[in-house]
Amino acid sequence: MWDTGFLQHINRNPAAFAAELENRITPQDQAEWQKGSIEDWVMGGHRLAQTVAYGDLSNENPSPITPEYERQVEPVIEIQLEKAGVRLAYLLNANLMHNGTGQKPESEVHKALSGGNPDIRVWVNTNSGTYHCPGTRWYGKTKEGGYMTQKEAQDKGYRPAANRPCM
Repeated sequence: MWDTGFLQHINRNPAAFAAELENRITPQDQAEWQKGSIEDWVMGGHRLAQTVAYGDLSNENPSPITPEYERQVEPVIEIQLEKAGVRLAYLLNANLMHNGTGQKPESEVHKALSGGNPDIRVWVNTNSGTYHCPGTRWYGKTKEGGYMTQKEAQDKGYRPAANRPCM
């Protein structure tokens, strides 16, 4: 039921629903949801299953799924979908930085671990939640944004474009 049943009950256009979920995600959400390990994420989902999915169900077998129950769990499902999208993108971006041998090139490892030069001035695209380095295509050119140091951008939850901090 949790895998597809509730999504069918939400009864919205899938593309519009996905866009709505994406628009709710803030840079701070992204930064928070990317923290921890995959195991941490799994255990967080397990705790929600215990407290939300199964917590208020009756002991009947099978437990009836009432409209009230559906209304209560819908916001949890939506947040979990948002988290899943952010985390999948995070994992894909992190793994696409690997070279053909499955190893990150040394310079990419250094960039990823160092966080880049904290004092370099970056352009933050406040609409997408990413920041751009000097000399790159979108530096200072997006419709919404502003300049700040790379450290300020990272502290506010913005992430580097293409997961490449400015050096």
